[in-house]
Order: sequence, then C-alpha cells, then structure tokens
Amino acid sequence: MSTVKQAGEICLKSFQKIEAAAIHYKSTVDMVTDVDLSVQRFLKERFTGKFPEITFLGEEGEEPVEEGPQGLFIVDPLDGTTSYVQGLPFYCVSVAYRIRGKTQLGVVYAPSLDLLYHAERGRGAFCNGRPITVSSVGSLIESVAGVSFGCVRHRVKPDTLPLLDSLIYGLKDIRRFGSIAIDLCLVADGRFDLFWGFNAYPWDIAAGVLIVQEAGGTVTDLAGGSAFEASQQIAASNGRVHSDFIEIAREFLQA
Repeated sequence: MSTVKQAGEICLKSFQKIEAAAIHYKSTVDMVTDVDLSVQRFLKERFTGKFPEITFLGEEGEEPVEEGPQGLFIVDPLDGTTSYVQGLPFYCVSVAYRIRGKTQLGVVYAPSLDLLYHAERGRGAFCNGRPITVSSVGSLIESVAGVSFGCVRHRVKPDTLPLLDSLIYGLKDIRRFGSIAIDLCLVADGRFDLFWGFNAYPWDIAAGVLIVQEAGGTVTDLAGGSAFEASQQIAASNGRVHSDFIEIAREFLQA
C-alpha cells in the first residue's frame, strides 16, 4: 500500500497546478495527462522490478496484457482525470492484484480526500485502517445511488440515460463523482447504497469490486450475472436493493 500512496503523492504535487501543455486527448473528450503517464510509469517500474513474474496491465498501455505465471497487476494510474484537470478532488489511484482469474488484493487511494481503501480476499475491507461495511438500506426509494457517465463521454450506445430516466424518481437521490473506483468504494463504505455504470474497464473496477464484495456488498452485470468485465456494464450495491435494481435494469436491456 505504501507504493500506491507514493503514486498518490505524485498526483498531489501537480493537483490544481497542471498546465494545458501537460493535457493530451485520446479522443475528442477523453483526456490523458502527463501525470497519468508518470504515475503509471512509476507503478510499473516498482511492481515489475519487485515482482518480475507478475504481468502489468495499465489503462495507458498500448497492447493487451495477459495474466502471467504469478498473476497480474491491474492499474488505473489516475481514475477521474477530468476531475483532476478541473481541480476537483474526486480522483484516485487504483491497483488490483489478480491470479488465476480471481482478484486477491485491491487498493484505491484518493489523495486529495485522504482516503485509502483496501481489501484482501477473505479478510474484509478497510478505509484508512478502519473496517467498513455496506449500508443497511432496504429499498430503492431510500437509496442514494452513484452513476457513471463514461458511456456518454465516449459517445457509445447503449448509454445510461434511459435507465437513469426510469430510476430517478424511484431513488432518494443521485450523486456522480466521475471516478468509478471511488464510487465503488463509497458503496463499500455505506455512503452509497447502489452504483451502476456502463463502459467500465478492468482498471476502473478490479480493485473496487473486491472492496465492495469484502465489505458485504453485491456486484453483478446489469442482467444480474457475473459478466461485468466482459459486458463493461456493472451494478454494485449493499445487496439489499440489488434485486429490485436488476429487475428495472433488465427491462431497460430488453427495450
């Protein structure tokens, strides 16, 4: 975890100081900064230097990476780049370790919020060393939900807007912070009761999914199955409101 915190310190050094020349565009609206690249380079050097038989998959990589003989690191060096560029504190470093297809360790560090979430399979979930659990809310109308609009930003279909339209009056409220990793951790910590998103990649969700699960929550795709990485559509909740949400989401998928 100390390495992830050091990566967060790299982010903090340039936070609210980043210059236009350090911002590049992967598409019309999808940004990458020199900080994303610096943090990924730092993490790759540290991890592959110490664990050469563990392969490394980062968001800013150019080639697909398969799991190595001793597993795979899955890294988002700066989840929430738009927030970072705008000077908003809702960004983080996300690191997961996976072996034989199962994530064993997840760490999410939001340096501007001073929040360090982590989980190890079978050992619970924690925030700044404090054990965390999902909320006890039992109905959608009592639920505060997080939602990702990455699909809208990338201009891909299907997007979340029709589902949002069908749900919004049946929820207590909606929040959106622009970092799937942080949103998942907020579910794990009982701050959100529900989260869903489209266009979610492994580096966005691998660490956060384990943290939610170890906090007692439920994670599925929008059909209620386990293919959330393959479909890039994810739902995470406290478990108590999950079936009601999935019932609505399935109607959306069939529309």
